This record gives sequence, structure tokens and C-alpha cells, in this order.
Amino acid sequence: MRNIIPDILRRRYLVKFGLVVAVVLVATATLGFVFQQQVSAELTHDVHAEMETIASVEAEEIHEWVEVHEQETRMLSEFQELRSGDLAAISNRLSHEREALGGETQAIHYVDLESGEVLASTDDAEVGSTLSERDLQWAHGSLSFDDSEVAVSEGYEHDGHELVAFVSPIEGGTKAVMMTADVTVLADRFRDPIEGGYTQVVNSEGTVEIARNQSVALTEYRDGADSVALTAGLSGEYGAIERDETGEVVAYAPVEGTDWVLLAHAPQANAYALRSTVTQDFAVLIVASLVGFAVIGLTIGRNTVTALTRIRDNAEAIAQGKTDVEVTDSKRIDEVGQALTAFDDTVAYLRTVSAQATALADQEFDADALDEDVPGAIGEAIRQMHHDLEAFITDLEAAKENAEESRERAEALTAMLERKAEEFGAVMETAADGDLTARLDEDVDNEGLTDIAVAFNDMLSDLEATLLTVQEVSEESAVVSEEVTASAEEVKAASEDVSTNVQEIAEGASRQDESIRQAANEMTDMSATIEEIASSSDEVAAVTDEAAALGSEGREYAGKTVTKMDEIEETATEAIAEVERLDSEVEEISEVVGLIDDIAEQTNILALNASIEAAAADQAGDGFAVVADEVKHLAEETRESTKDIEARIDTVQASTSETVENMREMGERVEEGMETVDQAISTLEAIVDKVEDANASVQSINDATDEQATSTEEVVSMVEDVGRVSEETLAQSQSVSASAEEQTASITEVTNSIEQLSEQSQRLNALLAEFAVSTDSTDELDHDLDLDAEDSGTAGKVADDDD
Repeated sequence: MRNIIPDILRRRYLVKFGLVVAVVLVATATLGFVFQQQVSAELTHDVHAEMETIASVEAEEIHEWVEVHEQETRMLSEFQELRSGDLAAISNRLSHEREALGGETQAIHYVDLESGEVLASTDDAEVGSTLSERDLQWAHGSLSFDDSEVAVSEGYEHDGHELVAFVSPIEGGTKAVMMTADVTVLADRFRDPIEGGYTQVVNSEGTVEIARNQSVALTEYRDGADSVALTAGLSGEYGAIERDETGEVVAYAPVEGTDWVLLAHAPQANAYALRSTVTQDFAVLIVASLVGFAVIGLTIGRNTVTALTRIRDNAEAIAQGKTDVEVTDSKRIDEVGQALTAFDDTVAYLRTVSAQATALADQEFDADALDEDVPGAIGEAIRQMHHDLEAFITDLEAAKENAEESRERAEALTAMLERKAEEFGAVMETAADGDLTARLDEDVDNEGLTDIAVAFNDMLSDLEATLLTVQEVSEESAVVSEEVTASAEEVKAASEDVSTNVQEIAEGASRQDESIRQAANEMTDMSATIEEIASSSDEVAAVTDEAAALGSEGREYAGKTVTKMDEIEETATEAIAEVERLDSEVEEISEVVGLIDDIAEQTNILALNASIEAAAADQAGDGFAVVADEVKHLAEETRESTKDIEARIDTVQASTSETVENMREMGERVEEGMETVDQAISTLEAIVDKVEDANASVQSINDATDEQATSTEEVVSMVEDVGRVSEETLAQSQSVSASAEEQTASITEVTNSIEQLSEQSQRLNALLAEFAVSTDSTDELDHDLDLDAEDSGTAGKVADDDD
């Protein structure tokens, strides 16, 4: 990480803190945008699914409406009267059925398929009109159909009504029944759950067949016949699309058995109102998070940087020897405040040390500063210095008193010597000029002077020998000085190397101390980050707990759903049994009607026989003939009634059979629904189990994060301990470096002194050459030197033997 992040960023805590805040801001904004897109997509899918479901249901209702009218038309074409060709009977039957069918049926016509002429109708004004006048287009089938087919027309306008025609052929002829129905009742049933929405039924040619707004009915569809939704619906597809051009959502569903497609429209603004609200809430949440992070960066980060900057400035001032730095109270009690307090204590400590050092330098041993306690090695050193300095001053004062006494004795001796010196001045001046052969007269009255003369003469003799010895020693000293100088140079070079190495060690210790300080700061940042992660894991754990609770609640609702589905299945089973029983009773009624029809047939035969008998009886049988005619008429009416009842029973049986099939199919669908609900319950239980497992995992992660935060705090404490040790190492290395430099300086001074000694030896030889000595002294000196050499050789030999 240190190799990746530039030093310009690593050197400034504010930049690093701002960079972290920026990364968190970007991550928060990105995650918020992703979540918003996911939620928006889910809500969009829900809206599309809801509109698609409504469109499918309404398309199915229109399909059922068409099927019902097809069945009614087919049933009408099977009536016996329509097969008879009797227009009066046909008109009566059509009128009777028109009243029975209700208000949706506009009219029923008896039509000649070859000419298209309406031969009979429930609307007398339509009799004599032709189908070509209506310009019918067929949505299903056509007029060239077989006996079992029913043709369904496209919508058309007639006498101010929007109608659909249903045509069914009459078996065995060229005639047909045409029933027209008003389709506006379908438009009134359209569901528009979204405000501003509307529904239209459009055919394959792009004409609006059904619409609540009558002004657009039977007009061209706004988006044309090639619109995407219409094309998909005609292909048998169900779905929903967005029309950005019109700002609408369009759901489409085909109407089975026709070339119609139901198109449900809704404004996107209203359809996606919930999505817009959620999106706005997400945006507010993201902005609030961004503002919160920015506030944290401007408060916590800025205050921390300000405190660290103040510590750095004060530390630099102290490093420059300025102990009078200003320390202000930050009123903070956190780690930064504790660091400021510790630094303040350090400044006070240094001030105390500085005051004590100043007092010792000024020899103010009674100063108040020396009474303050200074802990640590520095305090011990200052106390030892205090003690040693006082002892040194005491000894110096004693030496000063002794020097005064010696000075007085020396003055007295000097006076006496001055008096005696006048008498020996001349001789001494001669000797002082370099003539060491001069001698004082030893024959004087004063014993003291005699002793001085003897001693002076002996001194001159000794001085002659000494000068020769000094000359020899001086020459040897010059040689030795050169050797010592060379050795001193080598020692100096070695000391300089040691000093350089110690300085490098001190610099390394300084860099190590800086690195440890940075590591401590990084570990502190890491500790804060881990605490934030621990807080986030707590929130995630709460969410998973809530999800587990919702899953359990969903499981309870699913159980209630199963119970309701069982009740529905039981009810459907009972309904199927009742309808089957009704079908059985209708069959029994049919048998009774058949029996009545047989009785009417036999009654008619009896009436015919009675008429024959009455005719044979002539006038006597007139009354019997009247009764026979009446019985015959009643038998014919009974037969007509039984045929009518039989036709209605056939219709009821057909409806009952279809109802039984539908009920059975509903029972099967209920069973399938039960299976689906069971599968949903199983899936929900699996989801609940997974959520509970996820909750357990999140709890484990939460505990692990808390432990990691604790461990990180311990690591921070350890790094701080290492930092303190590093600071001590730096101080010791700096002290050693200073000592090495002092040693190098001392060796340099020694070298300079040796060089000076060599120069002085040379000057001494020159001075010795100016003195005059006697020959005897020279010979005696040579003899003494030889003896010294022999003694030295013997001593060396003995030393060698000892070795």
C-alpha cells in the first residue's frame, strides 16, 4: 500500500482522510444508484404485470361474451319454427326470444343467405333490408360456413348504435339467424385502475372496435395497424410495453376466436408514481448520506488535522530549542485530546529541565526550579550534575585559600632571592647568554650563598649534560612525534568513520521513529474503519432478523391460504355435485316431457278416431265431433308446448353440461392451485430457512467484526509502545553520535598537539645549538650515554629472556 500511495498523500493526514471520505461517498452513491435501479426495475415489472393481468382478464371476458352470443345464436337457429319457413311463426318466435335474451341483444333477424334479404325480424323496420347495406366485415368465420359454425362480424354502426352481428345457418336450407348485440356494454365494463388510463379493442386492420370514448370507436387506432403492441397481440402474445412517444404504458392481450386485441393504456407518470416516489426517496437518502459524510469530513477530520498540525508545529519549535511554545486547551477528551495533554506535559517537563539547567549554569543552587521533581534519566543526570558542581566549587574555593598562602611565602622568598641575585647577576647573565662554562665563585662568607654558588655551578654542569641529553631526546622526540602523528591520523580517520556510522544509525532510528508514528496513525484509522464496519454489520444483522420475522409471518399467511383453498375446493366439489344432480333432474324432466309428447300423440290419434266415428254417426255425432276437434286442438297445443319445453330443456341441458364441464375444470384448476400453493409454501419455508441461516452467518460476522475491532485496538496500543521504544532508541543514538563527534574532535586536538610538539622539538634543537659547553662535558655525556645504552640493551635482553 505504501508503494502504491504517493508520498504527497501519505504526508498529509487531511488528504488521506479526505480521500477515504471521497471513496466512501463514491461507494455510497454507487450502491444507492444500483439499489435504486433494482427497485425501479422491480416496480416497473410489477406495473407491467398488473396491467398485463387486467388486460388478460378483460380479453377473456370479451371472449366469453362472444362465445355466449355465439351459443345463443346457434340455439336460435335450431328452433323448429325457423325450419318451417312460416314467417309469422318465425316472427313470433324471434320476438319471444328477443324478450328473453335481455337488453344487450339489439335485434334478431331471419335472413336469406343467397340474397342477403332480411325476411323476418324483431324490428319491423329492418324487414326487407339487405346485409350488403351494412357492409359487414367478419372477425370470425364468414357466410359460407357449415351448419355448426357461427360467423362473428367486426363492429359496425347502425342507427346510432355500435353493433356486432352473429350469424348461424339453419340446418337444411339457405336461411340463417342473425343476432346483433350492442358492444358498448363491454366498454362500460372495462377496468382502469390507473388514473388517466383507458382501454380499447382494436382489430387486425387497426380499427378501434370497442372503446368507452364513443368518439374514437370504429376509427383508426392512433398508433396504426403496425404498432408493436397490436402486432404482438395478433401473434397471440401477452405483455406490456412503454411508449415514450406518447408517455404511456400499453398492455396487450389477444381476444381468442377473433382478430381483436385488447390494448390497455395508462400514463407513465401515474403508472410509475410509486417508482418515482421510491426513486425520489432513494435520492434523498443518498444526498443525506453524502451530506453526512461531508459534515463528518469537515468536522472530525478538520479538527483532528488542526490538533495534529498544532502538535507538529510545537514539536518543531521544541526541536529548535524553543521551550516557550504556547499550549492551548483543546477541551477534547478523546485520543487526540489525550495526545495534546501528553504533549503539554512534555513541554512542561522540558521547561522544568531547561530552568534547572539554567540555574545550574548560573550557579544558583537555591533556585526554586531545582526543587521540582524531574523523573527519568534526564532528571537523574541533572541531580548528579547539581551535586558534582557544588562539590567542585567547594574544592575550588579551598584551593584558592591554599594558593593565597603559597603566594605570600613565594613573595618573601622572591625578595630574598632578589637581594642575592644582584651579587650573582653578572655570572648568571653570562650563563644566560649561553656560556655554560661560566661559574660562580664559591668562596663567599655566606654559607647560604656558598651553597647557592655550589649549587649553581653544579646546576650549570648538570645543565650542560642536560642540554646534551635534551638535544638527543629532542631528536628522538621528533622521530617519535612523526610516528605518533601518523598513528593519530589513523585513529582520527577511524573515529571519523565511527562518527559517520553512528550518525547513519541515528538517522535510521529517526526514520524508524517516523515510520512507527505513521504506522500508529494508520492503525488508528484502521481501528476507526473496523468500528464503522462493526456498526454496519449490526445494521445488517437487524435487517436479517426482520427478514426472518417476515418469512415466518409469510409462512403463517401461506398456511391460512391453504386452509382457504381447501374450503374453496370443498365448495367447488359440492357445487359440481349439485350441478350434476340438476343435470340428472333435467334428464328426468326430459323423459317426462317425452312421455307427455307421446300421450299428446296418442290423444291426437284418439281425437282423429273420434272424428271418424263422429263422421260415421252423421248428425248424432256432431257433439262428439266437436269434442274430438277440441281434444285434437288441445293435443296439438300440448304437442307444440312439449316441443317448446323440449327445446328449452335441450338448451338447459347444453348449458348444464357446459356448466358441469366448467365446474369440473374449475375443480381441476383449484387442485392445480392447491399444488401451486403447496409449492409456494415449500419455497417460502426454504426461503425462511435460508434467511435464518443468513441471519446466523451475519451474527457470526458481526461477532467476528467486534473481535477484530478489539484486536486492532490492542495492535494500536502495541504500535504506540514500539513508538516510545523507538523514540528512546533515537535519543540514545543521537547521544552516541554526539559522543563520537566529541571523540573525533579530541583526537583532532591530540593530533594538532603532537604536530606542535614536533615543531617545538625542532625549534629546541635550534636553540640548543646556540649554547656553548665544555669538551669534558661532552665526553662525559657520551660516556654516560654509552652506559645508558648498555643498561638499556641489558634490560632489553633481560626483557627478551623474560619473554
